[in-house]
Amino acid sequence: MHLVREEDVSHFDEAPVSILTTGSLRALHQVLGKPIDPRRFRANLLVDVEEEGFVEDQWVSRRLRVGGRVCQVGVKATREVSLREAS
Repeated sequence: MHLVREEDVSHFDEAPVSILTTGSLRALHQVLGKPIDPRRFRANLLVDVEEEGFVEDQWVSRRLRVGGRVCQVGVKATREVSLREAS
């Protein structure tokens, strides 16, 4: 993986890399009663997991191997605006 600064489009994000799991998408589907397009969250990584719920919340302060690279998961991101707009 190679991370580069985004220069052409200005976005405000809490972290340089955002992670979303399929478990979170399934949990949101249950809460909202409809499937949610993962592109709404503008995540850099969509991780397919078997677990249910917001499993990526448990990854804070842990290391995640992505391909040949290891990333430190820093903070839990808030996406409240995305959730409000999704409902």
